[in-house]
Amino acid sequence: MKLTTGKLFASLSAGLALNIAQAETIVGDVSAHNGYGPIEGASITVLDNGIRTASDEQGKFVIQNIAPGTYALRISYLGLGDETVSVTVEEGGIATLSAELGRDIVDLDPFVVTGVKSASARALNLQRNSSNLVNTVASDALGQFPDENAAEALQRVSGVSIERDQGEGRYVVIRGIDSDLNNISLDGVALASPEGDTRKVALDVIPTDLLDQLEIRKTFLPDMDGDAIGGSVNIKTLSPFDQGERFASAKAQLLYNDLVDETSFMFAGTYTDTFGSEGNSGYVVSTSYQEREFGSDNIEVDGPWSASEEAEDGSTGFFAPEIEFRQYDVTRERKSLSLNFEHLPNDTTRLYARGTYNYFSDEEYRHRTEIKPERGTIETLSDTTASVTGANKTDRDLKDRFEEQEILAFSLGGETRVDDWRFNYKASLSTAEENEPDRLDTDFRNGEDSDFSYDFSNSFEPRVTVDGGSDIFDPANFELDEFVAENNLTEEEEIALKFDAMRFLDFGDNPGFVKFGFKYRTKDKNRDNDVAIYSWDGDGDTPTAAGLTTTGSRYPYLTGGSAYLQYDPQAVRNLFNSEFSNLQYDDESDIDSTLADYDTTEDVLAAYGMAEIETGKWTITGGARVEQTDFETTGFELVTWEEEIDGEIEELYELNRISSDNDYTDILLSLNSRYALDDTTIIRASASNTIARPKFSDSSISTETNRTDEEVERGNPNLDPYESINLDLSFEKYNEKLGLFAANVFYKDIDSFVYMTNFDNADGFKVSTPQNGENATILGLELIWNQELGLLAEALQGFSIDTNLTFSNADAIYEEEGEEAPLLKQPEEIFNLTLSYENEHFMFRLAGTHRGEYLDSAEGDPIEDEYVDSHFQLDAKAVYKIDEQSSVFLEMINLNDEPFQAYYGSPSRMRQFETYSFSAKLGYSWKL
Repeated sequence: MKLTTGKLFASLSAGLALNIAQAETIVGDVSAHNGYGPIEGASITVLDNGIRTASDEQGKFVIQNIAPGTYALRISYLGLGDETVSVTVEEGGIATLSAELGRDIVDLDPFVVTGVKSASARALNLQRNSSNLVNTVASDALGQFPDENAAEALQRVSGVSIERDQGEGRYVVIRGIDSDLNNISLDGVALASPEGDTRKVALDVIPTDLLDQLEIRKTFLPDMDGDAIGGSVNIKTLSPFDQGERFASAKAQLLYNDLVDETSFMFAGTYTDTFGSEGNSGYVVSTSYQEREFGSDNIEVDGPWSASEEAEDGSTGFFAPEIEFRQYDVTRERKSLSLNFEHLPNDTTRLYARGTYNYFSDEEYRHRTEIKPERGTIETLSDTTASVTGANKTDRDLKDRFEEQEILAFSLGGETRVDDWRFNYKASLSTAEENEPDRLDTDFRNGEDSDFSYDFSNSFEPRVTVDGGSDIFDPANFELDEFVAENNLTEEEEIALKFDAMRFLDFGDNPGFVKFGFKYRTKDKNRDNDVAIYSWDGDGDTPTAAGLTTTGSRYPYLTGGSAYLQYDPQAVRNLFNSEFSNLQYDDESDIDSTLADYDTTEDVLAAYGMAEIETGKWTITGGARVEQTDFETTGFELVTWEEEIDGEIEELYELNRISSDNDYTDILLSLNSRYALDDTTIIRASASNTIARPKFSDSSISTETNRTDEEVERGNPNLDPYESINLDLSFEKYNEKLGLFAANVFYKDIDSFVYMTNFDNADGFKVSTPQNGENATILGLELIWNQELGLLAEALQGFSIDTNLTFSNADAIYEEEGEEAPLLKQPEEIFNLTLSYENEHFMFRLAGTHRGEYLDSAEGDPIEDEYVDSHFQLDAKAVYKIDEQSSVFLEMINLNDEPFQAYYGSPSRMRQFETYSFSAKLGYSWKL
């Protein structure tokens, strides 16, 4: 759906040309009874004319463009009831009022208010008052789950699941849609991504302790960035005026991981205060530190199973060509610091400076043994079993890697009101870096014959047996094959300038506003790899793995020797350093050091216009956004070929720097409607356009051309962005006991999605490259039910249930006139179920999350397609309140020891099985 820029600004000009009556202003604040502080998300309605607004994070609200007179205002907040107050607006003046809710509510015990009920109240009220479909996780809810980071906190929201790394949440998936198609921001600043191939932001970098609120916007407004097909996530930090007074908190905890039997620790603290003669300046300092030791045990089939293989005895079936056994030992460290400063120079202006720094390091030792049945003779074979003799290649290697990521977000800005105008302005900087210094991968190889048999009858827990031949459990049988030393760096920087202007006015007899603005952002991303490959070139015997391994490995999936798998990382590194003079540098290192390098610049200039009108029970918000994208990328082309030189065939190559550019313009329309049957019953409908720009690995110019094999692998900088038409219809029913039933139907029609394809070019070369697909559609349903169970039976007092389910059906046409196939990374179902109990001193919460299976990679042949199996995880948290300020808590993560499972084509053909066991936290928290 397209619209010309001229039509957009013509519509905006028409809105500004409306006749505007002389109007005054009402300024107010809303708080909870008995000094519980300001209330964010209270609904304020002028009963005389239907004007509606909501209180901000300080409990304040402003109603502009209202004629002089006396008005009745109804102020309501789920969980605290409502109040009707009268206010008189004088000509040329500003009317002020203060409202206090909850006078008649008797269960305002401090623990209850800061527990499950308070969290639900804040989130539900913010969702109820929004112009578009928004789900919110408030700060008081973030601490109610045993979540390590922002990604894991978001998984509790309806329609949200996460991609995990080593069992820990990393990327956010909204409505099952690939996490590369979401927009992630921190205090409205689009976060830079520290990883080299992708746009998605790894939210395991950001701990929950620094956060005030998580917002997931599922429908689009023109004042939002347009690259949000799945949705838009905004992570908000604390404001110094949130508490209305000095506030401090601290938390400390011990972390235990059962798999590695190690204990680590974490602490976090926040301090906020206001200052100045009128308390009109304030600051927040939040910091956290965590060290976590854990691990995983893994078995993989590396590469698709071969089909229709025939054994020596004439039997046939699928065949696993290579099986890998991996043990991971991981230490992760997180350091975070957030500094927010705000100043209120007068009643109409608010200025701020916000900065957040997050550091994440991952020290990983991967101990791996690879057996290669494809190198032997298949004696017997079925679809799940095989016996092999004479397999003459077995590897044992160690990955010794330390990786660190840093994300910085900084912004300067403010908000100013002038009569019926409201102006917002912001300058921001976001940087991200991923550094991998001094990585060392070491491989030892046994080239002697070995005999194996395997049984995948239980697909995800196969039995593998060494039947004879060379002893693969003896480290002395493995000679040094190669060292690979790496120093890799990826950097991204984004600078943005944003300006918004809003004018409150009447559309005839109906109140509303017009809003317009622009945003400019420029992004630069580059990757610099330094790879050096070494092999043995000494005069003496080739070193073996003898003396480099340790005993007592916990690994359960391949047994037969006490030291068969686990290396001593320091001993391996000492070997590399001591024998460096006997190592030969491989010229292919120059290729690996250069080919993956790139530098990409992307500039986006956006302008938008929108309007909102309230007429009766309807609120209509619509407009359009224009985004112009200019993209430039520089990389390298590798060309290899063979020539006969002095009677010998040698492989030659050349590396050439190449570049490309692309530009495109997208006009994105949006219409959101909200119909309030009453204060607690809301119906919403919306239609919008959104986009998603291709990830950097797809739009890279890097190219590999093998003239000998007549093969080409390349990126595609000429890719178009994903383009989506989004339709949403939702029903929400709230109640004063903080219950909610909601049903949301959504439909997305996506053009130009990106996938990998293979074809023959004009020279007869087989080309592998990303390209735009034809069309994909997603039809989904979200169901939400939150309820205090005491309403159903007296015996259930204190119990509550929170559950949400998302069902979706997604199909894609990858090529013109092609057949439909599943859309990548789209599960058919997601659900969350939480059972809670709370009284004056104790809170317990049991939470289960489920994500259905999905297609992870389409390889052209269905038996090679890669699927990720369904995942269900059970977590629990218990809190005991010691006194008004302090409490102790116990958290249990992955109680059911849920593994990660993946397969090729069918669940009977395993791709990966990885298990983590459970983790536990014991902690103490304190608040001033």
